[in-house]
Amino acid sequence: MKLIEIQSSIVPLLLLCAISIVGYFVGKIRIFGISLDVAAVLVVAIAVGFVISISSIIKIDQSLNNALDLYSKMGTALFISAIGVSSGTSLAKGSIKKNFLCFLFGAIMVCSAIICAKCIEAADSTFDKSLLIGTLCGALTSTPGLSVVCEDINIVSENAVVGYGAAYLFGVIGVVTFVQWGVNPFNNKERKLATYSGKDNVNSSLVFMFITILFGILLGSIRIPYVKFVLGLTGGLLISGIIVGAITYRYNSSKGRCVCDMDPYKKLGLLMFLAGNGIKAGAKLTSSVDIRCFVYGAIITIITVIIGFISTVKNMNCCRKSVVCAERLFMIIMY
Repeated sequence: MKLIEIQSSIVPLLLLCAISIVGYFVGKIRIFGISLDVAAVLVVAIAVGFVISISSIIKIDQSLNNALDLYSKMGTALFISAIGVSSGTSLAKGSIKKNFLCFLFGAIMVCSAIICAKCIEAADSTFDKSLLIGTLCGALTSTPGLSVVCEDINIVSENAVVGYGAAYLFGVIGVVTFVQWGVNPFNNKERKLATYSGKDNVNSSLVFMFITILFGILLGSIRIPYVKFVLGLTGGLLISGIIVGAITYRYNSSKGRCVCDMDPYKKLGLLMFLAGNGIKAGAKLTSSVDIRCFVYGAIITIITVIIGFISTVKNMNCCRKSVVCAERLFMIIMY
């Protein structure tokens, strides 16, 4: 007699919750002041996927893959929309000159990373393209860039996630070092945004999120005539979020209200995205992992940080959020 019988239809939800819990505690671990935070979910998800692939406890079939794809898309919608709204708020707060400088220096960093990746591709033609693009995203710690890559039908998304996970840890170290030592941040008063509190305000933020997602899906589905170009889900959501974030900030400012806290939506979406893709990546770990992911990721991160340091230090007083906003925009343009 079985004491516990778990239906196969709820296995994906069970995995998502378990991975999120374990990832939360793993992300709290600090080594030399650096932690993986929410991104630890990716490491745990890859490990879980690997264990599933070599055991017979859970079978990765089409229904499980479909459920994981659904979680991944839902996570992408929440995360990218929240990033867009936060970026739109930051753009609305800053001056045109400062926004332009943030975008320019962010673009310089990302373009240097892409050029470096292209040089690696030319020097090592045997390295899988999906792994290389995932490694590029991990070296830049660009989860939105990874979500764009996973939408491309010409890319093996599981390989891209493996490359992302391999390069991410060193990427975090490089980005944290650059932010703490290479960029002069705003003071705490300028960086901290007041947030909504209260049931009505939370409900309003939910409505804005749904509006952002709906508008973003429609925007990303528009095919531009003649050039046959579409923004895709990630591009549409990000641009939609920036527009909604800028408009709502202006509206709230005129009414004397505080800005909305996007952090819960951002983290929930990131959890779902990383867990959904990490499990599938872990299932292919034995056949996809390559030591070159770590090496190439470190090279891309180091070159990008050096160029970013040379470009920004003593030239601008820019917060990390603005640089990352430009980074995400250029990842969407390039991919």
